[in-house]
Amino acid sequence: MTMSVIDVVLGFLAGVASSLVASYFFPRFRRAADTFFSSLALWLNPQRFSLTGTWEQTFDEPLDKKGIKKVTETETIRITHGFSSITGVGRTQNRPRDFNYDLRVLHHLVDGSYSKVATQGNIAGTGTIQMTISDDRLRMIGHTTWLDRDTGKIESSQVEWKKIS
Repeated sequence: MTMSVIDVVLGFLAGVASSLVASYFFPRFRRAADTFFSSLALWLNPQRFSLTGTWEQTFDEPLDKKGIKKVTETETIRITHGFSSITGVGRTQNRPRDFNYDLRVLHHLVDGSYSKVATQGNIAGTGTIQMTISDDRLRMIGHTTWLDRDTGKIESSQVEWKKIS
């Protein structure tokens, strides 16, 4: 059996097309499945916790180019907790900036990444965050790290999230 060049090219193009379709739909499918299974798990076991709601985060960030002076920033974040994933959007108060969150929950640990949204809607920066959940599930404490474009350095801060609704 011989394969023609056309068969190889068509097979390659079909593989590329299917991988693009899968990479586009899989994250949406995962979020939908997480939401469905989370709702089902809460219905079957009301003792299971959900972090869905509005949270207020505080963290310190550099105020000057050298990164010596710091200011405490407050951010309001609306998150949705589906099964083992958390997605959310936040907005800072002092210097208004928007952030998108993509986090994971494992027992009492929340970790993942966030991205700063630029004025044109593209990503202007990213960071990572890791927190532990309090026993009453109304507070999370941890650390965040990001590349600060103002100082040109990797910055880090302790974070505290408090559930406000």
